Amino acid sequence: MASAALRTITVTLGGPSSSDELAALRDRIVALVVREGAEVALCDVSGLRADAVGVEALGLLQLAARRGGWQLRLLNPSRELLELIAFMGLSGSLPVVQEITAAPAARRAGTGARRRGRR
Repeated sequence: MASAALRTITVTLGGPSSSDELAALRDRIVALVVREGAEVALCDVSGLRADAVGVEALGLLQLAARRGGWQLRLLNPSRELLELIAFMGLSGSLPVVQEITAAPAARRAGTGARRRGRR
């Protein structure tokens, strides 16, 4: 039985610079989710600093998602951010969908091709 695709949006989170900006950031993303009628928000966190303020922002977004009936998924977290999330005990609450890397593009550019004369 095939399941219907969830309405999904992607947002890029560069991160708040202070705790004072967290509520405004959360409110902007929640408003976007509601306006678009999304069920899933993929949040590109590649530019998010791996610090307590960044993790707090993600925690607040996840709380808003649960209360609002939509899902938050992280894209492109840095190793440092993942380690901090794990250290804070939030790995199960902040799921990562995938990590997008440049590897496929590099292979298309021929870096994986065999060189002439080598086997």
